[in-house]
Order: sequence, then C-alpha cells, then structure tokens
Amino acid sequence: MSHVINVFISLQQTDLHCVSALEALRYSIGFTELTQLRRLRKISFMVDVDNKPGAIDCVKRCVNESFDLVNPNKETVYFDELPELPGTGWYGIQVTANEAPLRSVSSLSFASHPKIISAEQGLQWLLKIDSSDSSEQVMTKIDTFCGPTTSVNRGLLVNSLFETYLIQSIS
Repeated sequence: MSHVINVFISLQQTDLHCVSALEALRYSIGFTELTQLRRLRKISFMVDVDNKPGAIDCVKRCVNESFDLVNPNKETVYFDELPELPGTGWYGIQVTANEAPLRSVSSLSFASHPKIISAEQGLQWLLKIDSSDSSEQVMTKIDTFCGPTTSVNRGLLVNSLFETYLIQSIS
C-alpha cells in the first residue's frame, strides 16, 4: 500500500523572500488584512509500505541521511504536519510546478530507500489574515491578491503559467 508523506521545511533565520512578499502584498498591492506570511518548502514523498507510521519512519531516515534534501544547520523539518501556528485566521496556498520532479535531489538520496517511489517538490505559503469576513470571502481575497499574477496590482505568490495552486483554510 502506498502512502503520501509531506515534509515541510522552513528556514531557521529570517526568510527575506517572505519578508519582501509580505511587504509587497501589504503596501504595494494593498492586502492590509494580511498580518503574517510564512514560506515553507514542501516535499511530498510517495512511499510503498504497509502503514503510515512506517512510511513516516522511512521518510525521516531518508531526510536525516541526506544533506541535499535539508540542511539541518539552517532549516527546520516538520514531518507530515505543518508547524504550530499561533491563534486562528491561518490560510494556506499550496503551490506546485506543473512539471515538478524533484531535480535538486541526487538519485543517491533514494538509493538506500527503495520503498520511496517518488518525490515532488513545491511551496506551502501560510497566511495569517485579520478579517471578520467569512472563510469563503477571505479565500476569494487571497486568490485575488496572492494567487496567480494577472497584473501589476494582482497576484504575487503564484505564476499561473508554470504552477498550479490550492487555497485552503487551516485554522
């Protein structure tokens, strides 16, 4: 039986790309309800084992034995769950390249882990929204302001020519 295990990777220090994106969304594009923004690298592993705990263990071994997946000196890893997010009002944008094989990983990373069938890399944006609007209205605003780039004033976090995305409420 196959299981998909998501690994989320964040920088331990300030993510300058994320700071720039937050400032652009709030002050240039005008999405003032956005109060926090986090960016995580996401790797989805397809693992051929009988149970989910076994799949998570297999992925943990692969990640911990490889420096080309995660650099433990500057990155923090979360296995099959997002990091703890304070409060409520968090939404996510999962971004995946249309053709997204994991190019940065050598085949040596998987050589000692034959149970790993495949790995796909993408991004997970986490957005803290301060709004009294309904969840549906907030997701529409996120799609307008942060989703696919359609003009100078709309869209920033997704390039619709090369990426697909999914917006979801987290808390």
